[in-house]
Amino acid sequence: MESNLELLKKSLLHNNPNLFIGAGFSLGANNNTIPNGRDLSKKILSELLNYSPTSEEFKQLKEYSLPKICSYTTTKVGKDKLYQYLQSVFQNINPAPFHFSFSKYPWSKIFSTNIDDVVENVYTKSNQDLIIQNSRYCSTKINKNSPELFKLHGCVNNIDEGIIFDEEEYINSLLDIQDYRFGVLAVEIQNKDFIFVGSNYDDFNIKYYLNLYASTTFTSARGKLFFINPYPNLMFESEIEKIGGILLKYTTEDFAKILEDIAICKESMDEVKLEHDGYINIRTNKLKTNNQSGYNSDLFIGAHPQWTDIFYDWDIRIPTIEKEFTEKVKEFETQKDNTFVYTLVGKGYSGKSVILKRLSNILLENNYETISYEGKSFNSNQFANYIKGTSLNKYALVIDDGSYLYNQIEYLRSIIDNVKLVVIISSRPYFHSKRKYGLLNCYHHECFIDIKITDSLSKAVYDKINEKGYLGVLAKIEEEEERLSFIKSSTDISSAIFEITNGKDFKQRFRKDINDIIRTGNFREVLIKLSIFDLLELPYFPKELLVNIYKNRTIGILKRIDDIIRVDKDKTRFKLKNYYLTKLIQDSINSKEILNNLKELLVYISPYVENTSSSYWNEMQSVLMRDKLLKDKLKVNQKDLKAIFYEIKDYYSNNYNYWLQLGIAEQLDKDYEKALNHFTQAEALGPKSYMVKNAIGRNYILQAINENNTELSQELFDKGREMLFQLIDTKEEFQVKAYSIHTYITGLIRYYSNKKEVKISKSEIAKAKSLLDRMLEKDKSDPLFNQTNQQFSKFLIKSGTGRMLKLNSIQDLQVLKEIESVDEDLW
Repeated sequence: MESNLELLKKSLLHNNPNLFIGAGFSLGANNNTIPNGRDLSKKILSELLNYSPTSEEFKQLKEYSLPKICSYTTTKVGKDKLYQYLQSVFQNINPAPFHFSFSKYPWSKIFSTNIDDVVENVYTKSNQDLIIQNSRYCSTKINKNSPELFKLHGCVNNIDEGIIFDEEEYINSLLDIQDYRFGVLAVEIQNKDFIFVGSNYDDFNIKYYLNLYASTTFTSARGKLFFINPYPNLMFESEIEKIGGILLKYTTEDFAKILEDIAICKESMDEVKLEHDGYINIRTNKLKTNNQSGYNSDLFIGAHPQWTDIFYDWDIRIPTIEKEFTEKVKEFETQKDNTFVYTLVGKGYSGKSVILKRLSNILLENNYETISYEGKSFNSNQFANYIKGTSLNKYALVIDDGSYLYNQIEYLRSIIDNVKLVVIISSRPYFHSKRKYGLLNCYHHECFIDIKITDSLSKAVYDKINEKGYLGVLAKIEEEEERLSFIKSSTDISSAIFEITNGKDFKQRFRKDINDIIRTGNFREVLIKLSIFDLLELPYFPKELLVNIYKNRTIGILKRIDDIIRVDKDKTRFKLKNYYLTKLIQDSINSKEILNNLKELLVYISPYVENTSSSYWNEMQSVLMRDKLLKDKLKVNQKDLKAIFYEIKDYYSNNYNYWLQLGIAEQLDKDYEKALNHFTQAEALGPKSYMVKNAIGRNYILQAINENNTELSQELFDKGREMLFQLIDTKEEFQVKAYSIHTYITGLIRYYSNKKEVKISKSEIAKAKSLLDRMLEKDKSDPLFNQTNQQFSKFLIKSGTGRMLKLNSIQDLQVLKEIESVDEDLW
């Protein structure tokens, strides 16, 4: 059995743990003059409150804890004076020599309950970058590869943000789910190893997060906790034992020597960091599973597809897609382009995740270094640096349900060279149609998955389940022809497998199971939230979000609903087993429940949403706030949606997308002044966001359409057009051009259709037509811009200016008859 020290070293070498430091860490700094908690209490009493050590006040108060002393002091002299005093004691601290050993280890994240600047000064004096998070809101991450320091209780270098010393502040920190620092801690402590140094485990807000660790859904899904403490008391040891922590009786200086002595291989540590961030090396994964003789998959009973299912041939192969993909890759290998993007577009439960893994395995067998991105915050630079640090020349990047990363893929293409990169990325049809313009500058191909069960496919399904011993209800049917007919009667492979496993009467049984569960309040809300994610086509519900909402109830909840959810291999992603369950749940709930759960989701997601990130947290926020989706899929009305936005304002006050969505909500109510106010606030928070600038331009055009004063209306339209042209002419990303061209053309049609007294000029017609041509040159078959082009043509004919446009008269006029309305909402 490995000793605790061996486990610690193994974690440092292979798991890249996070560091958590408490007050004891700083002892020894400033030539041993930095005070501990008891000494600080006495200093506050004597130096700030001016109590003599012999006074009754001093004798009585010195027995209380530091938080109580601080609460008392705040009452007597005010918070500002206490903060100023603490700043004078803990600012500009000189680290002890052993503190510099900590900067030699490549930590990803350091969490600190100390307000002093010891760690900051260690990195500054060592000429190393450090990202400092000392505010409730996420600061801009200039160099994402640097360690990140989270000052959980505040910082002397940002005293205006407040510090946590007295009891009220401790309580407030627990209630404040908006705090980015604690939000990150709540996520990290559920997934990664932690080393606690200098902490006595006596801050009750930190106890809360350690209890959250203990509540994590599955033991296998969380890391180890190491506690470095030379003199632990019995209570401390008991608390560590309760949460399954590992105790090492070392001083901070002893641990610093361990860090000095340990030999870190940069390349292997970079791979560890990549894997923790969600970049999974499939070749390594495959080697680990080579000896799993007798592997038995759960794929045919509704489980989420695993890589091992592909390695051991449990999937139903689709030869037509595999053949097309192989040919496209071979064609790409002869081209000059460095990147090929192959998109698999299909609805939920269409089998696209299985196909994505199968195609990835084809690349792996053709000597592509294949990386599957399964994290929540994709970083193109990080992946590009990984490629540059290796000597291979063929890479594959695999992303399931990753349409929100299309722009990142285009950027990645621009920063790699001398290699060939194939990106396989799956997407739901709705999101792909809105975001695909980000890929138009890439060498790319779209594969739309709509698999019909033909004779040959039904035989393939039958042969596979027969080979694997999963005939299910088919075992009761004697003739093979009848078995094949049973399979062909299903609408798709997923439904066929499900009915083979559960029988044709599965709907009745599932209805009973769902009704039994959903009647119980403890489980009802979870099912509603899972169904909301499914209806809005969000690919999975993250474990961290589930635990943060339901705390120590999580394990019991998951046990109760185990039969109707899909769980990934690492037990970190959850979703309902099929769309039929989603429909059953939605049919049994009311609009008030949907609104309450939608609001709760947005509140609990808020700490993880950043202004400068392509993360799954941002994607969740974006989708859960998207007015068109919420109205179409959840039947949320405009009034209720706007009410929710205003109710969650405090949670998103520093987020530009929130103000953008609130502005759109006001815009839909034709309150263009309010909308502009919110858009302007969004622009201040996200000055580089083209969506915000586009929204402002669109707002001016919509205001122009609804303005009765002709002169003012023209002025507003011109202003909106100018803003949109600026985006079209200055932004290189094709997604931006598509977004703004569509906004401009549809706005132009509505403006001139409503303003009969204003005539469109020849030059404006020519400009609009050239913009449409530019889009169609990129993709002649694009349905949206073909429709927009036809709408524009029909507008010109109706307005009497059709002679200015060249039409293939009979064909184009026939198409025009089918176009009746302008689709205002591209996104």
